[in-house]
Amino acid sequence: MGGKLVFALLTAVGIAAASPPAFAVSAWEICSDGRDVKNDSWEKKIEACEKVLRRESDLERLAIAHFYIAENLGHSYYAFRTTGKTDPCNFDKENFSYQDERIMQSGICYGPELAPANRKFDYTLSYNVQRIAEPTTTDHDAVLAEYDKALSYSPGDERIKKARAEFVSLIQDHNDAIVASLNNAGRDEFRDQLARDEFNTVAKQAEGNFRDGDFKNAKVDLDRLIADPLFAGQKATFRQNAHLMRGMARLQLNDPSGALADLTKSIDINPKWNGYFQRGLAYAALGKPEDAAADFTRALETAPDDNAMADLLYQRALARYATKNADGALDDFSAAIAKIENGVLYAARGRLYLDRQDYTSTKADLDRALALGLPDAAQRAYAYELRGQASAYLQDYDGAIADYTRIIDLSAASAARRLDARLSRAILHHMRRNGAEAMTDYDAFFARMDEGSEQARRKANAIIDGLKRGGLYDGEGDAYDEALRAALMRCVAMPSCGF
Repeated sequence: MGGKLVFALLTAVGIAAASPPAFAVSAWEICSDGRDVKNDSWEKKIEACEKVLRRESDLERLAIAHFYIAENLGHSYYAFRTTGKTDPCNFDKENFSYQDERIMQSGICYGPELAPANRKFDYTLSYNVQRIAEPTTTDHDAVLAEYDKALSYSPGDERIKKARAEFVSLIQDHNDAIVASLNNAGRDEFRDQLARDEFNTVAKQAEGNFRDGDFKNAKVDLDRLIADPLFAGQKATFRQNAHLMRGMARLQLNDPSGALADLTKSIDINPKWNGYFQRGLAYAALGKPEDAAADFTRALETAPDDNAMADLLYQRALARYATKNADGALDDFSAAIAKIENGVLYAARGRLYLDRQDYTSTKADLDRALALGLPDAAQRAYAYELRGQASAYLQDYDGAIADYTRIIDLSAASAARRLDARLSRAILHHMRRNGAEAMTDYDAFFARMDEGSEQARRKANAIIDGLKRGGLYDGEGDAYDEALRAALMRCVAMPSCGF
């Protein structure tokens, strides 16, 4: 049955027949259509030409397919040849076209020789562009191979010969430009830019490591930065901060001598309060409290806020205390507390009051310190110990026993401190004539006496010596109890013993 008759019958019964399908464009038509540098379709054209090579046997078509594969592989070079501009490298920032992008990608226009000063793009950065574009730069050998295959099928085709010759010429222009730029001032400019990029990368890396508390790697980065020839040309603030950061990193890495050198350099470049603050810490770590106190005093002159001033006063108080200037230390602790209430400050002043045998002030400061809070278990245990001692000297034995019990129960406290608290509590129990409780704590302490602190061992040895002198070291009963109590009282009266 004929096609026209079928179509008529279907129409007659009310069934709409579909229009005859449009034939798809063949691979040959897509390939032989040429090149497209205005739209990003060159890859599709190469794909179509490759299909032609697989399907065709006609030599002329095979030559044309290879020719257009070459043209599209070298599309950026073709864009350069066909742009229509007198100077294809003279890009217009406001009217930057797809063709311009292809030309830039090719690398043809790189280098001072092909980039005169009157062009609108700044070619002083052309080498950075080159590094970015390098992965997409044309494979010259692949393009030439396709031209050669085309000529093998059609040796006399002048169009193919001309295109190949132009491509070789453009490659030479490109290579000449790169060679020229690497043999004149452009080389130094390129290397300088790379050096600046590397320098800035290391600077950011150092800052990040320092901020994250990775002081070891921060110091490695800062060593590289400060040794770099570019460092000397940086602004004073940059150089001052680099030495400041390395000095602080060295302090954290237990290198106070190295820190002192860096921090002194930081101050020499640009004297700032934080440079003096950190150098004061370095002097303190080196056992030079007089120098430390002097730097803290300088830092206080320009400290920016109450928090900074409180930190500085606290550190100067410690330095003054180390020089046996107890009155100056007490004044600084009090001044720091006036700036900001802080548990550490109250605990430090309470310790000073204890040394001055002002037990009432000691207990009041330790009460406040523990109420405000202390940052870790070690400091809390120490505060309980100080308060326990003050309470004992004030004959508040129950309060003292309670504080030593808190230390014993504080699992996060060190084993030595908890063991020391056992001995102190044993002494207090004995003075309260709580014999059973005292003996339990004595037994616990003497079983592990070697693990206790040196002060605790001195206490224990003083007690043992007192008992031996009375001939009652291994005894028990009332006579032993009285002898032990006498030994304890003698121990408590000794400054090196105490509670």
